[in-house]
Amino acid sequence: MSDIAFLSGENVPTSLAWFLRGRGYEARRLAEVGLRGAEDETVAEYAADRGLILVTLDKDFGLLYRRLYVGKIT
Repeated sequence: MSDIAFLSGENVPTSLAWFLRGRGYEARRLAEVGLRGAEDETVAEYAADRGLILVTLDKDFGLLYRRLYVGKIT
């Protein structure tokens, strides 16, 4: 298993998680971690706290990321 791990948002096809897992990556879906329907900030914090790469089609996450994490991630 790779050290790289992903969290896919609700608007991302389930097939992406299957694809990534098939190539040896850890890939979680929001439904699998109990975050279906969660607020964007909660999802972003979950991913950041666990070092997960968040994959989303939600354009608002770029703004949320800048507000929460720019200058804070080392």
